[in-house]
Amino acid sequence: MTQTVHHEVTLEWQNGTVTPTPQPVRADAGDTISFVLWNQPDGQLKVRFDEPNLFSAPEFNHGDPPVQIVKLERETTYACAMNIGGKKFEVAGPQGGSIKPPRG
Repeated sequence: MTQTVHHEVTLEWQNGTVTPTPQPVRADAGDTISFVLWNQPDGQLKVRFDEPNLFSAPEFNHGDPPVQIVKLERETTYACAMNIGGKKFEVAGPQGGSIKPPRG
């Protein structure tokens, strides 16, 4: 039996780009994932999964409990939306970040 792992992704917003760490996230079905915004104590974030059917929720909002990965057979991506100091930013697709199975 595979052990469930929790993955916390740190999103750093700098100069118009978002840098997720780790990138890519290496995860298995059954694992959970959550997101935090680095160095932005007043910032809010929303992560939208590009293939929501692979997750227990279609998106992750600031303060939500972790989202479970239901199925993951190939790489998938997510988009990040942030509200920092009243300004809204969004980065979509592969620029937002990706999640891959451990093998492949």
